[in-house]
Amino acid sequence: MMQDNEIYVGIVGAGIRGNLLGSAFSQTPNVRIVAVADKNLEVGKNLALKFGAKAYENHQAMLSADKRINTLLICTPDFAHFTIALEAANRGLNFLVEKPLVMVGSEANEILSAAKKSGAKAMVAFENRWNPVFKNLKSQIVTGEIGAVRYQNYSLNDSLIVPLEMLSWAKLSSPGWFLMPHTLDLALWMGSSDVVEVFAYGSSGVCSSLGIDTLDAISALVRLKDGTYFTLESNWILPKGMPQAFDFNIKVLGSYGAFDVSVSEPGFKKYTDKLHGVGVAHYEEAGEIRGMIFDMMLDFNKFISGSDIKVPDLARGTQITEIIESIHESISTGRPVKIAPKVSL
Repeated sequence: MMQDNEIYVGIVGAGIRGNLLGSAFSQTPNVRIVAVADKNLEVGKNLALKFGAKAYENHQAMLSADKRINTLLICTPDFAHFTIALEAANRGLNFLVEKPLVMVGSEANEILSAAKKSGAKAMVAFENRWNPVFKNLKSQIVTGEIGAVRYQNYSLNDSLIVPLEMLSWAKLSSPGWFLMPHTLDLALWMGSSDVVEVFAYGSSGVCSSLGIDTLDAISALVRLKDGTYFTLESNWILPKGMPQAFDFNIKVLGSYGAFDVSVSEPGFKKYTDKLHGVGVAHYEEAGEIRGMIFDMMLDFNKFISGSDIKVPDLARGTQITEIIESIHESISTGRPVKIAPKVSL
């Protein structure tokens, strides 16, 4: 629990996301990054040097050595979240965890129960909640610009660069675990009804032919309690020559209007002999992180500091994990999977 106004932060996972989220968080009020833990100690030391922090080989050593730490940023690969998040929850530490919360529903519920018992505040980094495009879309849905939401379609895909070059652990994941948490969270945020059933298909062959035993693509039909439904589509086998590493398009159909949004098509493009992103999520200005990543970390700061602010919390993270788990179950069995409706989140 927070003992004073100072937020003493330990980063677990010193890769791209640990660097990015730590940098953005360090720009918010009362934050001191005091420790970094990474199994590759040299990588951890490099990031720790940036913040004037100390480096450790694992989160247990970090927490044992520095009793000031009251907040964790959990930026490890998806499969490694559980032990760290559960220890944070049991200790009453506030924490932000990369999506998905975990990859097993029972583990998500264990973390949720522990946090309720200890009073730990936690947020799952569903960063698209802070994308100005989606914030505007949500606002217009709330004010009734298109009427009641009747159908949604989300297509979020990556190029082969992601499973082949960016993720050393792609074989332990899938387009469902790596991409669909983003779109599932958005679809539930835009709508107002609980999920009652999922039915999904998955295909494989491309990744496996390249030595990565994982699914290539997933399509899921998600039925809601109010009789509406939405569809989610994700693959990570787009050509490496794509101008960006991802492709993201959505449609939201209301009772008397619709939205059609291409998130991955910014107002300008850049082509050289290297792969480029063009700042749809964040950008740097005078050495500082700007854009939706900074906005997310600022709201996380407000949330753990006691502000009455709505963020994607552990209950939402648990719901997302259970639904993605059910999508994979449907792929394995070839049958729809029923899901018990949740209390309103």
